[in-house]
Amino acid sequence: MDKTQRIKRLRELEEMCYRFCYALLDSEILAHGAAKEALCRIWRDDQFFEGEADQTKLLRRHASAACLSFFKRAKTHTIA
Repeated sequence: MDKTQRIKRLRELEEMCYRFCYALLDSEILAHGAAKEALCRIWRDDQFFEGEADQTKLLRRHASAACLSFFKRAKTHTIA
């Protein structure tokens, strides 16, 4: 998948990713940052863009990891 197709696919998933992050974090600010981080992680994940990949499962995995990271940082007060 080329760069343009990847960007298009990420834009299609942006709202779903944010909603998932918001459901986990219950904070608009943290969810926004976590969704952004998750989409960056997905961008670097070649497996995500392969035809056989379960994109919903991988999206949730990346979003969960990003949320956990943001939750830990929020607990130590390094995120506004």
